[in-house]
This record gives sequence, structure tokens and C-alpha cells, in this order.
Amino acid sequence: MKILDFGLAHLAMDPRLAPKGAVFGTPEYMSPEQARGEEANAQSDLYALGVLFFEMLTGQLPFRSSDRETLLEMQRSQPAPKPRAVKPDVAPAAEAVVLKLLEKDRRKRFQDAHHLHEELKSLQRSLPSTPWEVGATGELAAPPPPPPPQSAGVIEWASRAALFSRMVSRAYPTGNAPAEIHTAVMQSWDLASRATRLEGEVASHQRKLEGLERRGRALRAEIGRKVEELAHEESRALRDAAGEQQEAMKLRELVQVAERAAASAKAAADQAASVPPPQLRAVYERAGAAQALVDARREQLAERDRRAAAKDALARDLRRQIEELRTQLARYAEALEEDLASGRDKVTARTREGLAFEKAFSDASSLLLTHLKGKPEARDLMQDLITNMHGGSVHQSPGRTPGPESRGP
Repeated sequence: MKILDFGLAHLAMDPRLAPKGAVFGTPEYMSPEQARGEEANAQSDLYALGVLFFEMLTGQLPFRSSDRETLLEMQRSQPAPKPRAVKPDVAPAAEAVVLKLLEKDRRKRFQDAHHLHEELKSLQRSLPSTPWEVGATGELAAPPPPPPPQSAGVIEWASRAALFSRMVSRAYPTGNAPAEIHTAVMQSWDLASRATRLEGEVASHQRKLEGLERRGRALRAEIGRKVEELAHEESRALRDAAGEQQEAMKLRELVQVAERAAASAKAAADQAASVPPPQLRAVYERAGAAQALVDARREQLAERDRRAAAKDALARDLRRQIEELRTQLARYAEALEEDLASGRDKVTARTREGLAFEKAFSDASSLLLTHLKGKPEARDLMQDLITNMHGGSVHQSPGRTPGPESRGP
């Protein structure tokens, strides 16, 4: 996947290069507000997604023209065609989702991607399930490839040290080997032993690093799921709050109408001194009923305002929880990176130590080979050693990957 148009995004943000009202983007996927030169927002992205969904369902774009200005005008004013008119087998629920995404008025589209996600999940549940067809070929799936064999470098070091020790014992049965030869044999044994421990330490550090990475991935996934759930709840709370606010606006209008009617009825009641008694009662009843309606409307409005405030407070609390989780994730990611860096440093230090061991072992081996190659008592063992060194076994230091440069001297 390639992500493009970063340059275009910066161009659109630069007032020197993008004058007010300038239109940038791909016309086929451009929202009406973008086609008018207005600033894009999340609903503009949802419109572009609706164009993509239309194309996926029908195999063609909703608006097509070879002329850019004509295409922009179509995006601005022409209603989107119905997908079922192009491809009749499109599910009605899927068509409804696409048409809502392609609304010209951004306020009539989905409020956000979470709202769209809920609708898509409902659409998925409404579609008939198709069983997965398993091929009846009778062939079993190929087994996974075996893991790469573990390095035998340290084992080879110990085997070579043992061969050197036997050759020196044969060449000098009385134990009167030169001091440097005796020291080289002892050093080869010591390096093989230390390399064994070092290889274990490197493997232990690598396992710890892998464990840290696994825990990090698991925690990121868990926090991501929680954030996603909270974001869905926040989206619902914001939609509910918007709905309550719309109902409150309608009730305010009804309250104003009721207040005018009550004022008119009260004025009529105040001027009813000359009205005959049979009619006077009806005048006062109308005034009382009008005032009672005002009180009822006001109570309804107060309840709507209370609900809207509660939903808005819930949305703010959910946003606070989301930000806290993100902050927690950022702190954990920072601590995890510090632990990983520390572990990598330890592996690097042990690898350098292994390289030093390799050089020392190679020097000791070269010294012993040079001294013992002319000793007839050790000729058969020398042949075994040469076969071991050049017949397939690879000399490798702990913590390194086998390669041509790590063969023995």
C-alpha cells in the first residue's frame, strides 16, 4: 500500500499557494462542500467513503464526466443515483447506508465513523451467511516448514578443544609440553566453557525481549479494544444528546406558542368584567388551561434539557476515559521501549563479548595447529580436526548467525 497526496495536503494548508475557495482533490471522490471550496471535515471523508462503497457495490462511480467542472457541479447539486438502479441485487440496507453517506447536506450523513460502523455491523448481521466451501480434493495442507536448526558453534568449540587436548597428550606423553601450548589448550577449554554460558545468556535475553514484545502487543490490543468500545459509546451519547437538543428546540417553540396563547387568554380574562356570568366561567377556564399548558410545556422542556445535559456529560466523561487510556498507553509504550532498548543493549554487549571469544579461540587454535601439524603422534587426530573444521561444521561465536566469515582458522 502506498499513501500519497501528502504534498497536496500541505499545499492546501498553505495560504500562499492555496487561495481561499480553491478546490484540491480527486473530483470523483470529492464531497459537495469540498467542491464548493469549503473546508473538509470528518463528514467529507464519509462522503468519499460512500463514493467508494457505491463503486464497490455497482462497479461504477456515482458521478461520471470527462469535464472536471461538470463533475464538480454534479458533486455539488445532483442527487446520488440509487445503487439498486444500477445493480438490482444490491441489498436494500446496503443501499440505504450508501445513500446516507452520499447526502449533499453533511448534517444528514452519519455523525462519525463509529455511527457508520454500527450501521455496517447491523447490515452484516442482516445478510444471509454463506458457509465456507472446503475443497474436496482429499489433499492435506502442507505442514509448516521446520524451525531452523540451532547453532552448533559452541559444541564445535568444545569438540575442538578436546581434540587439541588429546593431540598434546600424544605429542607430549610425559606432560612436558611448552608453556604456551599448555596455556593455549587450557584457554581453548576455558573459552568453550565461557562461550556456553554466554550463549545461554544471549538466548535468555532474547526470550525476555520476545516476551516483552508479546506483552506490549497484547496490552496495545487490549487498550485499543477498550478505546474502540468507549468511542462507540461516546458516539452514541453524542447522537443522543443531539437528538435531545433537537427535541428541546421544538419544545421551546411550543412553549413560546403556549406562552402567547396564555398571555392572550389572560388578557381576555382581565377584560371580562362586563362579560355575563355564564360566559365568564369559560373565559377563566380557557386562561387556566392555557397557563397549565405553558407549565406542562416548560416541564417537558426542562426534562429534555436535563436529558441533553446528562448525555453531554456522559460523552465528556467517555472522552476523558479515552484520553486517560491513551495517556496510559503512551506511558507504557515509553517504559516498554526503555526495557526493550536495555535488553537490546545487553544482547549487543554479549555479542561483542562473543566476538572477542571467537578471536581468542581462533588465535589459540592457530597456535596449536601450527605447533602440532608436524607431530606424527597426532596425525590421525589432526585429520579428524581438519575434517571437523572444513568438512561441514561451522565455527560460530555465541549470539551470531553462521556465515562464511565465522569458519575456523
